[in-house]
Amino acid sequence: MVPSFINYAKEQDIDFIPIDVSKPLTEQGPFDCIIHKHYGDEWNLNLDEYSTHSPNATIIDRPSAIQRLHNRISMLEPVSQLNIPNLNIPNQLLIQDSESLKAANNLSFPMIVKSLQADGTTTAHDMSLVFNHEGLTKGLKLEPPMVLQQFVNHGGIMFKVYVAGGYVT
Repeated sequence: MVPSFINYAKEQDIDFIPIDVSKPLTEQGPFDCIIHKHYGDEWNLNLDEYSTHSPNATIIDRPSAIQRLHNRISMLEPVSQLNIPNLNIPNQLLIQDSESLKAANNLSFPMIVKSLQADGTTTAHDMSLVFNHEGLTKGLKLEPPMVLQQFVNHGGIMFKVYVAGGYVT
């Protein structure tokens, strides 16, 4: 965290307390709010147990609420179901194993090869830009499961939209 953010929080009487993820949360609290980016079945059980013992504590982000965002295929499903004219969603294909790479013939080049998981792990941001079929069979850093996605040149401009309730920025 940025030191100025920590100072601002202290001025607002907000204390940030580090959590030891190797210990049960019930042994570390009480917490009014838990802000985390830790994932896995054991951690999820830890959060659930804490919620049972401290139902008024807010957990950001609840694993059940963001599960679909950890998978590049499921994260785009709601967008593809929107009825928005001229919405251009890049074609993508899930590759479960090396045999299913043959299905890549349905996409045109160039394409981006991404990890299926988008969960903050070290490989979640590994990507390759592939220009031809040879590029798909040689030299990829990623192993299946992975996602092939039609490359759309965005000129280096990325837009991020954040939504919290009725607040959109």
